[in-house]
Amino acid sequence: MMKRKNIVINIKGVRFTDGEIQEVRYKNIPLRISEKNCSNGLHNILVVFTYKEIQPARYESYLVGVFDDESLDQ
Repeated sequence: MMKRKNIVINIKGVRFTDGEIQEVRYKNIPLRISEKNCSNGLHNILVVFTYKEIQPARYESYLVGVFDDESLDQ
């Protein structure tokens, strides 16, 4: 979790909410972080994104960042 926090605090437009459960938001939408492996299995990738429904069955989405997990340790 600390690595994820270090990632998002350096992204422009990302804000932490105050409260009992601290959320990370982008454009006032909760941020999501997905961990994936690349297609050849050599890299662990972190995908930072968000989405919200703006009308029934219509969504607005933002790809906030894509990071190589190994490069974050350096």
